[in-house]
Amino acid sequence: MRADLVARTIKDLYPIRRSVCIEGPPGGGKTSIVQQVATDLGIEYIHLHMPTMLVEDFGILFPKEGSKQLEYKLPDWFPLDPDTKAILCLDDRNQCTADF
Repeated sequence: MRADLVARTIKDLYPIRRSVCIEGPPGGGKTSIVQQVATDLGIEYIHLHMPTMLVEDFGILFPKEGSKQLEYKLPDWFPLDPDTKAILCLDDRNQCTADF
């Protein structure tokens, strides 16, 4: 698929909050296209380079204060507000360890 069609597809799917997986050889501009789409849409671009991240970077369980229950703490980069306007780019997902 041509770069302009990939960008148009992402822009068309963004309003309905659909995930997009872009595959291709290294150096093909996949990350740049996604970043440019976020800029064009005027929204935040959150880039995570997956091979350099730990499983814990995606949140951890910890004891709830005054209780025997556990709580899940989401990472600081995770957009908690459902009205957040952003594209979350999980870059090089295919190079992650089996833990993901």
